[in-house]
Amino acid sequence: MENIQTAATRSLANSTARIKPRRAGVPCVRCRQMKVKCNASQKFPAACSGCEKAGERCSVDPLFKRVSKRSVKPRHASREGSPAYRTPQSEGPSSAPTVASSRPAGSLSDLDSSVASTTAALRLGGNRPARFTHEATGINISSIAVAELLEEYYSHLHPRFPLLLDPTTIIDSYEQAPLLFWTVVAIASKDSDKYASDYARLQILVRQLVADIILLGTRSIYHVQALLLLCVWSFPHTDMSKEPFSMYCSVAISMARSLGLHRPQHPYILFAAKAAEIGTLETRTSTWLSCFIVDQW
Repeated sequence: MENIQTAATRSLANSTARIKPRRAGVPCVRCRQMKVKCNASQKFPAACSGCEKAGERCSVDPLFKRVSKRSVKPRHASREGSPAYRTPQSEGPSSAPTVASSRPAGSLSDLDSSVASTTAALRLGGNRPARFTHEATGINISSIAVAELLEEYYSHLHPRFPLLLDPTTIIDSYEQAPLLFWTVVAIASKDSDKYASDYARLQILVRQLVADIILLGTRSIYHVQALLLLCVWSFPHTDMSKEPFSMYCSVAISMARSLGLHRPQHPYILFAAKAAEIGTLETRTSTWLSCFIVDQW
């Protein structure tokens, strides 16, 4: 019995001796980057004193190359002394143009004026219909109500998900792609004290329109935008198995690709999409990027 224990002890000692320790004098990654003294080789397998004190993971990489602080400073030099978010007040007349300043169609002032002119045209009548109706569901909304719901949408919903950059397209979609028009009206009426009573009927209408475009396979950038809005502001449901978010998101992305929105500058190369189906370059780009945002939710 004693011989067996002795043999086991010798075997354990030999196996331990064969373990190759860290190369003496090689500092850990943290100490090498900070250019401080390191005792990783003496304290192995425990962390070195510096990493242990800092509460960081101690690792040794012989191939690690220290990054000089001089090469990092130029990257952050332009950020120092500038605000995190650019505003018209923080930008001087000689400052370089930014993405926000180079987008006149999507700027806040132009959007506000566009919403104001669109809602004013709805209130005055003109070439816009006096009432917006859907015979199958019996929905009948006046142009004044649509103007108020449009203001509700751009005041409270659009800032959280700025997808529809031109309010006139919403009114135009009433005849071209009714799904987008009724989707905006529905989600805007949910929290409206004046039109909340129409929310239930509008839900039925929108769900019916979604089923129609999926069944018939019709495609339009307006349909993509409507499906994305329904993903963000989904209708209430009692059963999680009936939650249509995944289906709406998948259909929106698939339809966007079939329209060539993933190539916003060259939508006609691979797909026979009509100009009325895909909108402007800015609309195509913002819609395709919105697909990525919604897909990550």
